[in-house]
Amino acid sequence: MSLPLDTLPDLVRMSIKNPRGAAEHVRNAGWSRDLLWTALAIVVILRVIAATVFFSVVPLPEDIAAVLTGAPLVTGIETAIVTVLYIYGIFVVGQRLGGTGNFDQTLATSVFVDFLFLMVMVIGAVLFLAVPPLASLAFIAVMIWSIWVTLSFTDVLHEFQSLGRSFFLVVFVWLGIALVGRFITTLFFAPPA
Repeated sequence: MSLPLDTLPDLVRMSIKNPRGAAEHVRNAGWSRDLLWTALAIVVILRVIAATVFFSVVPLPEDIAAVLTGAPLVTGIETAIVTVLYIYGIFVVGQRLGGTGNFDQTLATSVFVDFLFLMVMVIGAVLFLAVPPLASLAFIAVMIWSIWVTLSFTDVLHEFQSLGRSFFLVVFVWLGIALVGRFITTLFFAPPA
């Protein structure tokens, strides 16, 4: 099934007002796996472009700016790997916790949430450049909204009926990704003793 682009603005609006309703729609949309992987690739590429442009125009110390804008290809590959690990983690660990979401539903909800976060990131960047003091307050509101949306989508995906269980799942998956990343970094990229 293809993604009708005319329903996308409605889904975005619903995600702001009623994330559980939007999550239910996305979970049951039945989009093809090919469409979802393509959408994920596009979202990751757009997220890296947006971050690179944003950090290029924001005044930062040279050493930090070099890290944030120096290698967009590497950043894109890292972002893609972490995103795919997150999707698999939410699917596998969610199933172990008694969740009912299948892999395609997990992929669909994750891609849609990533798309929402991309939109919020772009709006936040424009706001930061236009009105920096307001951007700080908006950042706090967006962080709270992002957590709420992530937990709501995860809860609907796996039909937990518990934001606490969804919170545990999301935190467990992120900690797992951080530990695996730290292990790989230490194993392959640590300076010799």
